[in-house]
Amino acid sequence: MKTLHISSLILLSALSVASAPVLAETKITAIEGVAYDIDKPMADNVQTLVGKKVTVTLHAGGTMTGLVKDANNILLHLEKLEGKEYFDALILVKDISAIETRYRMPAR
Repeated sequence: MKTLHISSLILLSALSVASAPVLAETKITAIEGVAYDIDKPMADNVQTLVGKKVTVTLHAGGTMTGLVKDANNILLHLEKLEGKEYFDALILVKDISAIETRYRMPAR
């Protein structure tokens, strides 16, 4: 009986190892022309993102995702807001606490 129990455990262990996903090494490449500059204020960083998709987090806690249509030292114009088709947003740069944008892509 003990032999059967040990054999079952060995079989179950072998099956779980065999069914474990194989992790492939993914190469990541930087997206050309996109970078943050921590030595510059938020407004300057926002201005470099015109035409890029970003997620903006506001001091109040809300977030908005869209394409940066235009930006200056005072305002950010986001267009094509996610989840709100046909809507744009005008955001005070001073109200932005964080910006997220994609800088790296899997290599092809």
